[in-house]
Amino acid sequence: MLILMLTLYLIMAMMAAAVNFNVRIVSYSMHGFMQGLPVVEDLIASDNKPDFFLLQEYWVTLANLDKFDNYFPGYFSFCCSAWEFSSDVDNSLDGTLTYHDGAA
Repeated sequence: MLILMLTLYLIMAMMAAAVNFNVRIVSYSMHGFMQGLPVVEDLIASDNKPDFFLLQEYWVTLANLDKFDNYFPGYFSFCCSAWEFSSDVDNSLDGTLTYHDGAA
């Protein structure tokens, strides 16, 4: 994920240099979606509205990744969740989690 973010940043920086315009990028560790939401909303409402957000630590399950589209309709979201890599957790479509203790 870090490599993807750095690559995106470099591409945007090259684009900005090629056509001589400013790109505003914010990288923010949310420490939970609802906890970090007010800061992101304040940044969006500011006079220097960011063009891109690189948000981390939002702790959202696969079933709830649509929160980004719902809360930030003016932005295109590309998301992944650590839950998709966990074999100890099943993600149901309603957003509930089922934990497995490893016993068969």
